[in-house]
Amino acid sequence: MLRETTHAALISVMTAAVITLLVQTALTFQKYRFDNGLMLGIMLAAVNWYEEVARRKNARPSRVSLILVVTAAAAIAVGLQEAVRALAAALPLIITHS
Repeated sequence: MLRETTHAALISVMTAAVITLLVQTALTFQKYRFDNGLMLGIMLAAVNWYEEVARRKNARPSRVSLILVVTAAAAIAVGLQEAVRALAAALPLIITHS
């Protein structure tokens, strides 16, 4: 199947998957933000997304794949947190030098 997919189609599928994951992350974060925080919200959204994809394909979710999805989501969450922290630290310097 991958051989039949063109590069542009693969990019559009990956973009759609990332956008879907981001929307689900936002919705899950809204639900759990007061009790559990951003990291758990992102991981729960990733789990929900993976289970939804498996359900649509009539497949049973694999534990190994689920662990990989959650680990990737956690890594993305840490990366986003660090990027926001760096931006917040650099913002006053950017404002004063402009």
